[in-house]
Amino acid sequence: MKTKLGLAALTAAVAVALALGWRDDTEVKVGTAAPAPSVDGRAVDFVITRLSADGVDAAGRRYRLSAERLVRYRDRGDGHLEKPRLVFHRDGKAGRETSADRGAISADGKHIKLHGRVRVRDGG
Repeated sequence: MKTKLGLAALTAAVAVALALGWRDDTEVKVGTAAPAPSVDGRAVDFVITRLSADGVDAAGRRYRLSAERLVRYRDRGDGHLEKPRLVFHRDGKAGRETSADRGAISADGKHIKLHGRVRVRDGG
């Protein structure tokens, strides 16, 4: 079932995508938090399922952030990630991979805190 997004939710989704380093070949599916307007008692701006976003950090390293689900909260603009995975690339190949059961992302998209079972693997 397709859901129409309000202008504010769509704008917020675009802002998050830009903060995460949006690329034309990145597919982001955006849905509302229907039927409940809140998660854990907090108002929800939007929900992204099967998130996959590519970016470049301040040091010029390429990375991909993926998650089963991102919930962005309206009150502070921060978000919750389910099964986040962050892979930094070296010479076009996967390098260090960090994953967790869940995580929190700051409103500006620059900081992620991982919770639960956190795993770090160095691929090269």
